[in-house]
Amino acid sequence: MCLKIRQPLQNSVLHRLSACDKLNFASMPKEGNNPRPLRHSELFGLNEHEHLYEVVSDKRFLQLLQDEQTQVHSTKMSGNMYGEFLFVTMSRPGENARVYITFWSLGFHEQREQWINGNWRWYEVYGMRPDEANIIIPKAEVETQLNNRRSEIADEVDDTKPSQRALLFGILADLTDEDGAYTELEDLDNLGMMSGLFDDDNK
Repeated sequence: MCLKIRQPLQNSVLHRLSACDKLNFASMPKEGNNPRPLRHSELFGLNEHEHLYEVVSDKRFLQLLQDEQTQVHSTKMSGNMYGEFLFVTMSRPGENARVYITFWSLGFHEQREQWINGNWRWYEVYGMRPDEANIIIPKAEVETQLNNRRSEIADEVDDTKPSQRALLFGILADLTDEDGAYTELEDLDNLGMMSGLFDDDNK
């Protein structure tokens, strides 16, 4: 089992490096040899912390939303492996064409057992279909949807107490990433190594 720990790498690009990857990293192109295209997140101006943890604050999200170069192409409630959230897909000008990132928040994270409402997770979107890219949602409409969703969950966001297992998931997710934490706990479950560790959660 190889646990990948978050840390910054060369060229200001943030990757996850594990002990399994160190030999491969030694042979990676050095700066100046083969210029690489900028990632979508770099073109959005995300800083090192936002890259490393794949999360932006609510204030930062709103700054990106309100920027005149930002377009919004999709806002919808949808589900992933962690729960149901509001997903917002934005674009900004890239080197040759617009680049896309989807942000998600304002939902109950089932693995962390807490509401996500003060920050936004994000992932880069590649292969955006032309019919989706051509949809431009007015920002006033987006802000109304955000306010409505915040109102819907306002009475619930503070009424949660994560279990010990959920806290462990959070620690692993912050060290690696959420997919990695999910896989690690699932592997430990399958190996029977989690049995009895969190009996206090059931009392």
